This record gives sequence, structure tokens and C-alpha cells, in this order.
Amino acid sequence: MQAKNNEMKDLQSCILGHWIHSHEEDAQGVMVYRPANYNFPPSRGRRGFDFREGGKLVFYGIGRADGSEQFSGNWVIEGPNRVRIKVNSERIQPFVLQVVSCNEQALEVKQ
Repeated sequence: MQAKNNEMKDLQSCILGHWIHSHEEDAQGVMVYRPANYNFPPSRGRRGFDFREGGKLVFYGIGRADGSEQFSGNWVIEGPNRVRIKVNSERIQPFVLQVVSCNEQALEVKQ
């Protein structure tokens, strides 16, 4: 994995916070998430994660009428650039985010 200027040195603290999918920026198999306070263009719903201390998670899915659905869950660092996500919903199977890059401006993960 390529770490740009040590930005990946501490994934555990880097991913903390509320990240929202900026699907307009996705490219070449990489999904881009931006902090919740980012100036997003209008969209018909966005997925996101709120990674909290102690492995707690709020997962934001796209609900009916393009609204947002929230689910609690957990996260754990599973390797140097892997974050295992478990959402408390029967509709969402556990999955792994493979982090390509993480800094204050963006969280990038492989699709």
C-alpha cells in the first residue's frame, strides 16, 4: 500500500469521524469518502460511516425516497489497511474496507 506522507501511519485514529460517500469522485476502482462537513453537490442519497472510539459505528445507508437510514454497528482494524465492518442489520452482511488512503480531507477505499 502506498502511504502518502505518512498519512496512513495510524489508520485507527485517521478513520475516526463521520465520512460520507462522494460518489462523484470515485475513479479507477476507488471510492472516495469526505468528512460530513464537506460541501457536497446535490445528490439522491449518500452512504456513510461514523467511526467512533472503541470500535463503535453508525452506518448510513440510502433508505426509501432517497432518505438516509442509520444502523449501529462495530468496526475493527483487521490488518495494515483493512477495516472490518459489522452493521446491526440482517440486510447488510459484514464486509471489509480496504483503505487506499486516509487523511483529514478524504478516506479512499477499494471498491
